[in-house]
Amino acid sequence: MWNIIIIMLLVYVSVAGEGGLDPIDIAVLDALVTGGAVLSLKAHFIDMMPDISPITSSLRYLNLSFNNFTVSTSIISLQ
Repeated sequence: MWNIIIIMLLVYVSVAGEGGLDPIDIAVLDALVTGGAVLSLKAHFIDMMPDISPITSSLRYLNLSFNNFTVSTSIISLQ
């Protein structure tokens, strides 16, 4: 189990580059580690929907409250 977590963390760090991980990447990584069923981006003050493609197949609950969306986001199907 820990081997998978370490590999996933190394992949995310290499993708993030020298800037490190931002809070959204950490939230997605946490969702992956805990099974991918729940992702909370509550109060991240984002204005665009981030790429959550790594967990869309397992995601069952997505919290996007308290963000800065100025246009309605597309409906996300969690089927």
